[in-house]
Amino acid sequence: MDVVHELAAAPDSTYGPFVAVAAAVYVGWVFYDGAREVERLTRELESRGYDVSAINKLKELRFLKRAVDGGDKAIIQESLDKIWFSRAKTIAATGDLMQVRRMTQYWKTRGVKVERLSDLDVLQDWMVNKYNKA
Repeated sequence: MDVVHELAAAPDSTYGPFVAVAAAVYVGWVFYDGAREVERLTRELESRGYDVSAINKLKELRFLKRAVDGGDKAIIQESLDKIWFSRAKTIAATGDLMQVRRMTQYWKTRGVKVERLSDLDVLQDWMVNKYNKA
């Protein structure tokens, strides 16, 4: 890494622009590769019968795929609950109407009423009671 910094910092260097372009290509590749993996995981999980249309983050899809590969239905449900729980506060604070509606519908199917910000405390208590294995 020090060599890269030396090349980029060299006065009147043609390496500086080259390093900048190489870095831009690398960052572009990381995003492109991540998008391809999101698409692949989405197709795979949907072909196995899981609706992941509302899940578009790579880490969430990887988390769910590990649970699905394990095959335990209780663990898969817990993983889905954890994904939606981690998103609940962000969606409630900054989500658009469609995201809020999806989140509300998901928790309704789980028997938890989440319609207001104050309901997030009820949701947190539900998660602790259901999954705290202390």
